[in-house]
Amino acid sequence: MITLAPNIYILQYLEGTAQLTPTIRQTATGYLQSDFLCFQNQVITNARSCLRLVVGNLGNTYTTALLAYTFSLAGETSTRAQLLTALNNVAISEGNKLHWSQTSSGDTLAVEISSYVLLAVLSVQPLTTTDLSYANRIVNWLVAQQNPYGGFSSTQDTVVALHALSLFAAKVFSLEGSSTVTLQSSMAGEVYNLSCLLHQVACFYNIPTPIRVSRTLGVEVKVARDCRVRGDDLLLNITVT
Repeated sequence: MITLAPNIYILQYLEGTAQLTPTIRQTATGYLQSDFLCFQNQVITNARSCLRLVVGNLGNTYTTALLAYTFSLAGETSTRAQLLTALNNVAISEGNKLHWSQTSSGDTLAVEISSYVLLAVLSVQPLTTTDLSYANRIVNWLVAQQNPYGGFSSTQDTVVALHALSLFAAKVFSLEGSSTVTLQSSMAGEVYNLSCLLHQVACFYNIPTPIRVSRTLGVEVKVARDCRVRGDDLLLNITVT
């Protein structure tokens, strides 16, 4: 930052003595921007070199997830892959859900850690089907942790989680193509399809008791074999009464 000080002080002096012309201001601003970018790039380079030294010696899941996202943004694919492999080894898998925690019994950092892993997985181009399937399992767990208002246990994890979920929504969004969705529900409901999927479950009250009738359903199956052709050729005749 010491290299920026002379230009700043000179600008202040020229402005205070009414000697600062538009040309001088533009030239000095250009110098300041150039010096700042060089300084910023050096700081980032030094910081990444420092962080790289501890990548292989991490025992903290939160730090590992945060670094995985950091190196994903930096475009360091090898370091990112190393961190994601370490995270995958300690992931907590529950069916179609996947998440991370500092302890085996769970903790308040679980949402934030899992969100950083999701951000790291999604912060690469191009995303493969495998990447999206992996990310989808994390999303399944995250949305199950949301409270009735859409947030999470704290402001911090809510901000990080919503960032990760919105990034996932943007990655999977498409105006073209088609999808097949299978829904299962133990309650009566209706499904509407209007270029997107809306699953609505309705509860009905005061419905008259169905009238009992004496009709019954009977199914009669007859099996016949045609011996004129090779192999087994079975014909089923079904009669419903």
